[in-house]
Amino acid sequence: MLFSLPAFVRVFLNDMDFYTHVADKLIAGGLLYRDALDTKPPAIFLHYALVFRWFGPDSLAAVKIVTIAFVALTAAGVAALWRALMPRSGGGGAAAFLFVLASVCGWGEDFLSSNTEVLANLFLVWGVWAFAKDRFEGRPWWPALGGALMGIACLYRLQSAAALGACVLMALAGPVRVRLTRVASAAAGFAATAVLFVAAWTTTGRAGDLVQWLQYGRYYLRSGEVYWPALLAQTGVVLVSQAAFLLLAAWQVRCIVGQRSFSRANVFLLLLIACSLAAAGAGVRFFAHYYIQALPFVVILATARVLEPASASRAPLAGVRGAAEAFRRRAPALIVAQAAIFAIVNAGFYFWTREPRNAYPDLVRFVQARTSRADRIFVWTPRTHILFAMDRVFATRFISNDFLVGRIYGTRHRLRSATADSARDAAVPELWPLLMHDLEAERPPLIIDDTPARSSFTIDHYPELAAFVARSYEPCHVVESFCVYVRRKP
Repeated sequence: MLFSLPAFVRVFLNDMDFYTHVADKLIAGGLLYRDALDTKPPAIFLHYALVFRWFGPDSLAAVKIVTIAFVALTAAGVAALWRALMPRSGGGGAAAFLFVLASVCGWGEDFLSSNTEVLANLFLVWGVWAFAKDRFEGRPWWPALGGALMGIACLYRLQSAAALGACVLMALAGPVRVRLTRVASAAAGFAATAVLFVAAWTTTGRAGDLVQWLQYGRYYLRSGEVYWPALLAQTGVVLVSQAAFLLLAAWQVRCIVGQRSFSRANVFLLLLIACSLAAAGAGVRFFAHYYIQALPFVVILATARVLEPASASRAPLAGVRGAAEAFRRRAPALIVAQAAIFAIVNAGFYFWTREPRNAYPDLVRFVQARTSRADRIFVWTPRTHILFAMDRVFATRFISNDFLVGRIYGTRHRLRSATADSARDAAVPELWPLLMHDLEAERPPLIIDDTPARSSFTIDHYPELAAFVARSYEPCHVVESFCVYVRRKP
């Protein structure tokens, strides 16, 4: 896993700071979806919290090492799935090797981050393997186990359910005598995971928190608009990062369709690819790391093309066919070279753009002099990293104000030219009563905002919040480009 080393050059990669904030609050006694609200399912936050419990507070290096272990175990699952689908072929090791390379072959923020997709893939791949075991006709407990594992994957990332859809479609296309048994078994395994998940909330009096989480996800789907420059840029990241794998997989699909080679293994792979890509593109936005959930199945198709026997003809191939055959033969070496290039680029970028752990020492001293570790700080600034240097957790259930002000990722409202007024249409007004309720209940000792010179989304643009601050807090203390409000003494 040499090519994963650039992940250790920077502390936080894409989304990892957010997961860490929520995990810290859970460790401090907060309740998920009540004291920390997000669209993600619970497993990712519990995963981070568990790693921090075992290896120390905010041990991001441990998180990354665990992620490398997940990738290695997923690669073993890819090899097992290859053998289940192609028992007469000896390419399981090649598929595992190419999967490991594919997992690091790309822009680090998407391919090296300990994000939901890469962690969910461990359970997803082994779940698909269990379903496909014994040529789709094994004992009924195997598809039940597969459904349960895919259910666990959904607790990391909801779109993992797409693989279950592919399994159900495959089962419905099978012999009548096993069709209903396999569908029922897979559905029962998946349902068991879902029932346990819901029971964990409802039996502890937190059913309302679960409803709030579902509602928050609905807000995400409805908020914002399709911003084509961002969508095309994210698609371009995938195409550049995974060019070799995508070309090989597309070539293999063309051969399957052109030769009408619709074996059960090939049909299943096509269903998995179609369902996974459809899930990645669902919703109003797309980010490059969404593609990672389809990566195991893309790699299996690409491996099948790489291992395809060369033409028996001794005559050299010319033109497009000759170039394609040369590419196929050299693809493994090209992939290794591409992974090495991305490792160098990612390491160089992270090294030259790295920031100190404590980038704002004056602010940290100001906050630590006026609060204790038990105090929660309300941050309105998007620079939430400051909490780690302060050793404090966030107040209210919102670590980010994106939904409150309309600065949704993947939309034009993230541009530097965006303002509070221009983004207001994308905001979620239903969340403001929750924020104000939390602030009135907690009355955090400090509120940290940006200065007006730095941001167009400062507190003064939001009358209800500005009135609360003016009523209960001292005027702004400007500290290192931050505006800090100190709660007035009673």
